[in-house]
This record gives sequence, structure tokens and C-alpha cells, in this order.
Amino acid sequence: MKKDRGGPANAADPLVACQIKLKYMEKLIFLILMGFAINGCSDFSSQSDNFILRGISPGLADGTVLHLIDAETGLLLDSAIVVDHQFEIAGQIDDPPMKVYIICKRLQDSRLTWIDPGIMTIQVDSTLMDALTTGSVTDQVSFELYRKIRDSESEVEAMEIVQNFIRTKPQSIVSASLLAGYSIIWGKSFSKTLYDGLSDEMKETKYGAQIASYMELNNPPNLGEKYVNIIMKDPVGQDRELSELNGKVVLLEFWASSCKPCRDQNPHLREIYNRNHSKGFEIFSVSLDEDIDQWTNAIKTDKLPWIHVSDLQGSKNEAALIYGVSSIPDNFLIDQNGLVVGRDLRGDALSTKLDELLTN
Repeated sequence: MKKDRGGPANAADPLVACQIKLKYMEKLIFLILMGFAINGCSDFSSQSDNFILRGISPGLADGTVLHLIDAETGLLLDSAIVVDHQFEIAGQIDDPPMKVYIICKRLQDSRLTWIDPGIMTIQVDSTLMDALTTGSVTDQVSFELYRKIRDSESEVEAMEIVQNFIRTKPQSIVSASLLAGYSIIWGKSFSKTLYDGLSDEMKETKYGAQIASYMELNNPPNLGEKYVNIIMKDPVGQDRELSELNGKVVLLEFWASSCKPCRDQNPHLREIYNRNHSKGFEIFSVSLDEDIDQWTNAIKTDKLPWIHVSDLQGSKNEAALIYGVSSIPDNFLIDQNGLVVGRDLRGDALSTKLDELLTN
């Protein structure tokens, strides 16, 4: 595969497990963990949304460091060290249940875990990926789904398992989370059918809001149709519009600084830009980054002289939702009349199409 959606990948995450099964991802991306651990709350008994995660870990050597990462934001929540094959992490959940990653960088091992308020245990006999938990019904439901995906016989069966789970468990936060992750891949029409089947409670969650936002914004132009305008801020905070480039041949490029396939193609893209810019060719680059420094440093490092914009919302980038971008790199080629004449063109295919457009 050549595309990379970005974000933390974990084979114990049902969404990621199915993506791996369906070949939507090329490699595992491990979070770079930075910052300070957040101290666990000492007044556990008085806070109904507090949790304690107690680990029994014969499969982990003493001294192993584990990190608890917010699966939605990538923020480090806490850390723990294995002592006598045990560890403990405590904290408070703002919006239960909370989806986190338990990560061991040294072993490149991780597990997506749903944490409910109260006391949870996790038994790590060999790897985090296959660890069993008690104390969280949400996590047990999610882990059982992961196992079914892992043991499926084919890509089609894996996808059917996920879709059937969403249909038959409309009151599960796991269903809402999965649909939020897959809606842009499955498309508006099919996703709406599944969304309509979710319980009202799940539609009110943050995942339900993400799905609704996607369905409201999603309006990708087909080949031969006029482009949809984009208004977004550049690295210095100025609004830039795709419509600024009317009358030119424009490559609307979607990428991110953390996307290796995107970065690998940048030298070739720069060469094409330099060869055709004086003929009326422009690139309008939309980044799916969340960190402005990582975004701007990548622009400088790769020496990309064209227009760059981002809303720093990662995979929730508004332009990506509008254009139905489910993986990056991706692009749309727009001719002088504002019509989309190509999608995901690379290398010789892009050069040939540009020669055709810029010599007419």
C-alpha cells in the first residue's frame, strides 16, 4: 500500500485491526511520547469518575515503563513502572468511558483500552496486545470484536464483522467510535444508514458529532465537476482561498508532516512545480497536521514553495471531510476552468496530464 492515514496504530484496536486486515494501512506509527506524567488522584473514593488500572504483568520485566495515552488527542496522561510484575495507574475520566492506549515503547507493544470509572485490572501474560481486562464492560466488548477481526478469514469478512457489530450494537460507544473512524472510508450514503441506526444517546456523543459533521460537510466533486472552494489559514494565520487560483491549473494536495509516503514524494512534487509554475501551475496544499511546529518545520525542511493551509484538526480537517479524503497522500487536479480533471495523480501520470493542460 502507498497510503498512510496517520495516527496511532494498534492491532488490538478493532478499527486498526480491520484497517490492517483490509490493507488500509502500510505500517504501524508509534507515538513520540513527550511531557510529564500526570499524578494520580489521591481522593479516589470521593470522585465517581475516577479510575484505577491495576496491572498484573508476568509477561513484562521489572523496570518496564508503560505510558497511558489519550487515544483521541495523543496526549500523555500518566506513566507507570513495572515492579514485582505489577503496575498501577490512577486518574480521572472527564467523559467516560475513555479510550486510551497503553504503550510500551521499548517493546513496541501497545493495546487500545476503554477505561470505565472504577477499578480495572489488566493481565499481561505475554504481550499488551493480547492482555485481558476486568472491570470495564466497554473494553471487553471492544476486545472481543478485535479477536473476531483478527481471526477472520478474509478482508470482506473482517469488514462485515465491523459493520454487523455497528448494526447490532447501536447503544455501544464502540459502535459510535468505529463509525466515526470509518465513515469517510465507507462514504456518506452507507454511513448515514448506520448512523441512523445508532441510539439517540450515541448520536449525542463526541463520536456521533464527528459522524454528523462528516455527513454535513462531505461533498466531493467528481471528475468533470467544479471544485469546492476552501478557505483556511496559512502558517502565518492569513486566510487563503482555493478560489484565489482561478484560471490556473491547480493541484489540491492533501498531506501531513508525519506521513512518510507524503514526505517521500515531496522532492518529485517540487521538481514538477518548478518545471511548470511559470506556465500557470500552482499547488494548494492542505495539511492534516495538528501541531503547527511540526507542519511548518516540514515545509521548511522539504523546501515547499507553494501555498500551504491547515486548520490543525488532523483527520478532522474540514477540507478533507468535504473532499472525502480517507487516506493520504491524495490530490485533485483542477483545470483552468475550475473543473476536476484528475485525482491521486503521481509521477509520470501527473506530468503527462500537466503537459496536456498547460500546452492547450
